[in-house]
Amino acid sequence: MNATLTTNGGLQLPPQIFLKNIHILLVNQHQQTLASLQRCSKAHYTFVSPYLYKTLTLNVNAINHLLIPLAKQLNSDRKGQILGNF
Repeated sequence: MNATLTTNGGLQLPPQIFLKNIHILLVNQHQQTLASLQRCSKAHYTFVSPYLYKTLTLNVNAINHLLIPLAKQLNSDRKGQILGNF
């Protein structure tokens, strides 16, 4: 991790302490808090994102919402290409 967590006054929080806090939040299943922390700054985003998105679980509904519009767009693009060739 190359980012540093620094206050406006120039004080730096050691990464080990910040990572310990992330670990405590993860163990206690406080994903909402981690997501809020991630949005605080670029440095927080850099530190928190790998832990927040370590695993991604999708149910059938989420997959349909993600992939069906994409499939429709791909089919639409292909039809336009085929019709454009005539």
